[in-house]
Amino acid sequence: MAQDLADLSLVEALGSIEAGTCQAGDIVESCLDRIEALEPRVRAWQHRPDRKAFMAGWRSRQASHGQSPLKGLLVGVKDIMDTTEFPTERGSSIYRGRMATADASCVALLRWAGAEFPGKTVTTEFAYFQPGQTTNPHRQTHTPGGSSSGSAAAVACGMVPVALGSQTAGSTIRPASYCGVVGFVPSHGLHALRGVMPLSPSFDTLGMLTRSVADAALIHRLLLDGRSDGRPDTCRPRRILLMSGEQFGEVSPSMTSAMETVADRLKEHEVEIVQTDRLACMDDAVATHERIMAFEAARTLASEYASRRSELGPQLLQLLEVGQAMGLEEYLHLLERRDGMIRTYAEAVAGFDGIAAPAAPDAAPRGTDFTGSAHMSRPWQLIGVPQIALPGLRDPNEMPLGVQLIGLTRQDERLLGLAAWFELKVFSVKA
Repeated sequence: MAQDLADLSLVEALGSIEAGTCQAGDIVESCLDRIEALEPRVRAWQHRPDRKAFMAGWRSRQASHGQSPLKGLLVGVKDIMDTTEFPTERGSSIYRGRMATADASCVALLRWAGAEFPGKTVTTEFAYFQPGQTTNPHRQTHTPGGSSSGSAAAVACGMVPVALGSQTAGSTIRPASYCGVVGFVPSHGLHALRGVMPLSPSFDTLGMLTRSVADAALIHRLLLDGRSDGRPDTCRPRRILLMSGEQFGEVSPSMTSAMETVADRLKEHEVEIVQTDRLACMDDAVATHERIMAFEAARTLASEYASRRSELGPQLLQLLEVGQAMGLEEYLHLLERRDGMIRTYAEAVAGFDGIAAPAAPDAAPRGTDFTGSAHMSRPWQLIGVPQIALPGLRDPNEMPLGVQLIGLTRQDERLLGLAAWFELKVFSVKA
């Protein structure tokens, strides 16, 4: 049976267009068909245009698509990122109908690269924990994770080949794990965030939800320097630090079993693994991240807290109240502690090609009134290192289980190369 065009990865779609086996318009139409078929159940989109009007605009720009890297293919945009053609409501009634006067930097850069945007994907309230309407594509009764809920779900079920997300705690890695897609979080500060709603500036980072590591690498490079040539250089590891995740919080038996599977497959490929339950340099990392995030969020959202408090969800309100109660002296002390972790982390992982660890505590929990725990991502977000969640494993109920790889600050290309090897050799996914 021929593959549905909506199921192509971004790199596969571009290759098919280049080879002449299909046209960009065919792929776009297939994705729009998928949106219409599945959106009533998945509810990944906060805003999307009339299809006829969208395609009329797409065709009016078709001549320029042919000369662009992305050929007019579709990219989802999380609804905390400004776009001129759709409202940016940040998951809150406070900003209902809010229209931006300019695109966010990441949107503008992808628009210049030939991307087309079929709408805004659902975010949790202010990219924190209060869920939106999205359900998990694999099981409607389960959460898709957050805060990049709509972006992960849309990619997982073929509505778009890639989507932009963000991460401050676990907002890309966790939904990627729950929805069974690739989720890439580059080094903190590497990508411009102008026009992206801030929450905690020490941690806010652009995220990418994709079908393959090659897709994530392509979007990453286009946003940084406009390059669209080549795939990441596959990097075969010699030595991997395998962490159980128990240092940071609860890990389910299913996730523990998944990590054992990863260890066995690495051994089959003669990769040396060192297994550990603890990195001493990362003690108290989760609590340190939580407190810094609370302090910064309380200042970032001071206007909303002061004037529209009654419209804030209980989880966000609690975060802001914790942050409001903190003093500057504690905040500065926490930043010093974080800076110490950054230094000692580099020493602790010297001699390893990377860390493999759970991307989430378990598969997506049942229920859509919460988005799961972020404690498997908070330590790495605290120190600003690149992270990537990889799909390929399942729990006994056939729900996705994601494994994340963690690298060193600003060694993003090396991490992507390592992930490309894992994708092919450990998870047996076609590169």
